[in-house]
Amino acid sequence: MQIEAAGLSPEELALSVTSKIHRFDSDPLTPEAKIIEGGSDMKGLLSEGIEPEDGTLPRQWSLWRTTDPVSLKTGQVIPGAAEFACHYANNVFVFQSEENLKAFVANPRYFLSAAPEMPSDYRIMMTGPRGSGFHTQAKKLEEHYGWRVVDFTKIVKTKLNEILQMPTKPPNNIT
Repeated sequence: MQIEAAGLSPEELALSVTSKIHRFDSDPLTPEAKIIEGGSDMKGLLSEGIEPEDGTLPRQWSLWRTTDPVSLKTGQVIPGAAEFACHYANNVFVFQSEENLKAFVANPRYFLSAAPEMPSDYRIMMTGPRGSGFHTQAKKLEEHYGWRVVDFTKIVKTKLNEILQMPTKPPNNIT
């Protein structure tokens, strides 16, 4: 940023810097989390209440997408709902409950202090017909997140073969 400061008073210089940094009156110098009223659907959250004529910047989904960042901070992966939404620094965030929304609005920097990451005890099950690619996707998730992939079908087949190899079969009503 370059400003010609020659002959400017301190007030004029401050005003000049502010106008370069703070281009639109609708944007505060420090971002504030604001609740999006009337969010009926996820797609509408990106444009709800935006007037392009007044210089308001368009919104976009945050890195958390439709996952509740407050729940994720506590180790739970829970999708948010459109009726509990806010925007912060032109990013849209959705939450599972009004309590999570209010907690985020009160202190968004706390929940955004680190990039989103999956909890260490997160479990996911993938199924599909042959040729659908769920084994390939599971391997990619294993490589990207370092998760341990467990092939349930293989475990069941191995255990069933062990049972079939036994000379005396166990009863099927064991509790």
